[in-house]
Amino acid sequence: EDTPSRFLYELGLDLGISGDDKYSDFVLKNTYEEKEVVYDEEFEIKYPIFPTTLKTLIECPKKYYFSKVLNIINEEESEDEFFGNIFHESMREAVKEKFSSYEEYYEKLKEKIASKISDKKLLFDVMVKWDEKIKKFCKQDFEDLTGVLKIETEEKKRFFYNGIELAAVVDRIDEKEDEVVLIDYKTSKNAETYERYPYEFQTTFYYLWAKEKFPDKKIKTVIWDINEGKKIEGIIKKDILKEAKLSLYANRLKFIATKMGDILKKTAMSANIKEREDFSCAIFDKNGNLITNAPHIPVHLGSMSSVTKSI
Repeated sequence: EDTPSRFLYELGLDLGISGDDKYSDFVLKNTYEEKEVVYDEEFEIKYPIFPTTLKTLIECPKKYYFSKVLNIINEEESEDEFFGNIFHESMREAVKEKFSSYEEYYEKLKEKIASKISDKKLLFDVMVKWDEKIKKFCKQDFEDLTGVLKIETEEKKRFFYNGIELAAVVDRIDEKEDEVVLIDYKTSKNAETYERYPYEFQTTFYYLWAKEKFPDKKIKTVIWDINEGKKIEGIIKKDILKEAKLSLYANRLKFIATKMGDILKKTAMSANIKEREDFSCAIFDKNGNLITNAPHIPVHLGSMSSVTKSI
């Protein structure tokens, strides 16, 4: 039973301190108090921007705000994510070694994976599901490694594209004499569908960085779909990225206009500005046309453009 029977108390025995009594104060002290979180539309984007970050910004700015600005993160890990993390870590170690056959490569990779799963039942379940898929991957990848002069793994690459700082973690970079292959491992389902999705920019970021780094070599991006046992050619989405860039600039300019208002209110001597917030801030182009405005007093904005043009 979770609690002692009442008959034990009648015997007059010292039952000690219960777990509830012993740890309740400790748990109470180390439990975060629930707080109401309010979404603020005027938030600052953190740079550099990674592919998944850009996807989130386009699809759901609120999700970006809560996860990246407020650091509210879902800590639950799915089954695919669990194996995906182990596979990435195991590949990072295994690919650095030399193999005389794909069978040797396959056995070494399995050994690396097994060393990272201490639960025997869990390891059994993983091998039942993934063993043949790992073998198929190793057979093809062993052939692909022929002619590779240099291998980099799990490399974080930062670069600028049209004035915006971007970054990506490349699972593997195979540098050959006249070609560079950038590989992204996928263990989740529907890898090919994800790559076709307009806002999946992983391979696009890979390509943009590599094209700048290796201007004289052919650049190839590959999604290695471990689940289906096949390679998928990366889709370069420059046009969609240009559209996303405009959204990023708009956010940056609106944030600047909002911060202008914050500083004006903080430093103002006038009660009209400091207390009543009777002011507006906006950004204009060189011809006086309105580019963006902060959400202050909208009634000012109709005349601000005319006034700015006359200066």
